[in-house]
Amino acid sequence: MPSARRSTTPVGVDLDAVEGRYAHLDDHTVSFETFMQDLDTAPYFRGLPGDACPCRHLGYVTSGQITFRWPDHEETYVEGDAYVAGPGHRPFIAAGASVVEFTLTEELEPVMEVLGRAIEAMAGAGEGAGAGVDATAGAGAGVDARAGAGAGVDARAGTGMGAGTRAGQGVATS
Repeated sequence: MPSARRSTTPVGVDLDAVEGRYAHLDDHTVSFETFMQDLDTAPYFRGLPGDACPCRHLGYVTSGQITFRWPDHEETYVEGDAYVAGPGHRPFIAAGASVVEFTLTEELEPVMEVLGRAIEAMAGAGEGAGAGVDATAGAGAGVDARAGAGAGVDARAGTGMGAGTRAGQGVATS
């Protein structure tokens, strides 16, 4: 049976605001994410349906607090809480939060592509604090969920497309 461990899953996103580690487990991607700064993800979802995350995530808060915002309500989870975040959400993550999430890879892949482009655009426009995007290996930025791949905008095993991201702001997969 496939499994993943935070400590052995390679870093796929290394930004000032977030470190993300992503592993492919059958038809799901497991995300281990730690947030060093408060992060409002709303600007990163522009271009997705409703400018929100269309994925359904099953998650667990290992430390800190995460708030999912929908147009009609919000839900906040703290350390020790398990959650299901349905489609149409925009997360706000508090500094110090750490989560583990499971998402269908086929749902997550197009979201990660949009997030990668948003990071590039914001870094290019000088938004956020810190450095820009390192795209030396090709066009595109974001997350590659292949263990050990370290580059790409893909959450499917074996199909990375582009370069890894380093920017002053980060994004959550939620």
